[in-house]
Amino acid sequence: MNLSCKSKKGAILVLTAFVSTLIIGITAIVVDIGYLYYKKNDLQTAVNAAWLAGNDRLLKIRATNPVLTDENKEEIKKHIVEVMKYNGFSEEGENRLFLTIKDDRDLQLAAKSHVGVFFARMIEVDSTTVSAGRSSEEAGTSDIIPIIMPHGITKWNQNNNLSFQFFSKNGGFIEGKEYIIKPGQISESSLLCQGITDFSGFGLISSEEYKKDLTYGYTKTINLNDKVGLLCKGFANETKESIEKRFSNDGKFQIRVIVPVGEVTEETAKKYNTTANMLPIYNLRNSNSDNSNNNIEDSVKIIGFAEFELLKESDYKRIGDDFKNGDDGTLGKPTLGQIRGKFIGYLVKPNEILN
Repeated sequence: MNLSCKSKKGAILVLTAFVSTLIIGITAIVVDIGYLYYKKNDLQTAVNAAWLAGNDRLLKIRATNPVLTDENKEEIKKHIVEVMKYNGFSEEGENRLFLTIKDDRDLQLAAKSHVGVFFARMIEVDSTTVSAGRSSEEAGTSDIIPIIMPHGITKWNQNNNLSFQFFSKNGGFIEGKEYIIKPGQISESSLLCQGITDFSGFGLISSEEYKKDLTYGYTKTINLNDKVGLLCKGFANETKESIEKRFSNDGKFQIRVIVPVGEVTEETAKKYNTTANMLPIYNLRNSNSDNSNNNIEDSVKIIGFAEFELLKESDYKRIGDDFKNGDDGTLGKPTLGQIRGKFIGYLVKPNEILN
């Protein structure tokens, strides 16, 4: 009897040891995979920022010199390398950066980073490689639209009032989720500042220029930390017409767009006796009492770039009166001139890259 009990106890101990080892092994693998995923995302963010900076430099050079010289290409590469270094990547050891410029216009950037692992060393794996890349061809599937959006959640609440909540420092848009890109207006007489811009420091843009840029995409260079002016006017009908045209059946227009993310400049925030991270762009108002001039100069700084897939109004899902705090619940009902999109991802996420 005692021998049988001891035998069973011994078997249980062996089984427990085996199961514990298995659980520890699985946990170790999960930890390593999570770490590699984190490092890959880190590298992709750096590549996106470097590609954006390099492409901006390429466009500036091509504006006066359509055929790139070797010196031009070296200048672009040097700028890209600087941005990559700024974001923690350097070509040391087994880290590699690959850059090509095809037909003097298609910038292709890829990077490989050697990453040490922790628990995989138990099976004699000390390190592995993560990679990331971006190209002009890939980025060409999206147009930049002439609207700056703040980094947070915009809603029309149950009282038909606009509400906005900033994301926390580590927060952000969730992939695949629907967001308001441009709030729209209750009436055409409203002077709600909705992020409309020409990306200059003045924010002067006519209805025809706005409609063209919203339909076909903005084609000039835009950089992180650029200070831009806003036009506090809705252009609701022009917005509706442009978005409908992007969904037309002739296939000439993209429904994927890149939206610059902006933050009110500290200089502008001081005029409101607050700070930039407490003042959404929708609270800005022109100081002219006669409203003859609706633009606000140098009011917003570009702090990131987000990619969205535009939605038809019939495809809006976050509508109705189920309002909740934060990024839950509905966004309110559609209004004239409103733009909504499904979040695809960041090219450059605010608070992660300081350029």
